[in-house]
Amino acid sequence: MGKSKNMPQLFINFRGKDERQKLLPHLKHHLKDSNVNVFTDDDAVGEPLKNLFKHIRRSRIVIVIFSINYMESEWCLDELVEIRKCLETEKIDFAIPIFYKVKTSHVKEQSGKFGKKIVALQKKHRSSRIIKWKKALRYVAKLIGLTYQKRSLISELDFIKKIVEMVDVTLTKIASEDDDNNNSPETSKGETSNLIDVNKMLNLSRTLDTRDMEISYRQGFMVGSAWKDENFSLFDVYAYEYDSRGC
Repeated sequence: MGKSKNMPQLFINFRGKDERQKLLPHLKHHLKDSNVNVFTDDDAVGEPLKNLFKHIRRSRIVIVIFSINYMESEWCLDELVEIRKCLETEKIDFAIPIFYKVKTSHVKEQSGKFGKKIVALQKKHRSSRIIKWKKALRYVAKLIGLTYQKRSLISELDFIKKIVEMVDVTLTKIASEDDDNNNSPETSKGETSNLIDVNKMLNLSRTLDTRDMEISYRQGFMVGSAWKDENFSLFDVYAYEYDSRGC
């Protein structure tokens, strides 16, 4: 794992209250075990919070974990605004949204239990800041990503493996583009570059033991606005019952 420091950096944006002792530690372990250079705010202990923006800008890939309490954290939302900016200015190559027990439509529209948090924020902040947060949520939520809910035919570990496989495919794409001396002039990064070769990713699912798992894996991918929440009951995943502190 020593050479991972020479690999492109992956930054994870997450709500600590939801994830610091749940999905995140397991995900980080398996990413690092796959030789991925992972960075989270846990790796910036003692640094000013504003320095996290610097670490975002240094990353080639960002994983955004949307969870039920995500919108309670103004800092998570500010990071998301920076992530959107970096995608649009091509400082970041890819962003991968993970919808953790929340519907994609609720994230994009700030509706349901996920969206009701916006009411409290609107009472505290200027409308211009709220608008930036909403735009960033919509922007990232429509990129290619993965989802899981409360019920599942596969384990949380299998779900984490799918995330790692998706990251591996993305790193391969980045390496290929770097070898080709970056993108051609007509190719843009940001939102467009998130249209990874989905068929290549879906082929990874054939390593699963059963056809049901392959079906659930296929249903776990999103391609832009084609994602439909109601189609993903097979890809729900039971989460560990842990508690954690805020982001």
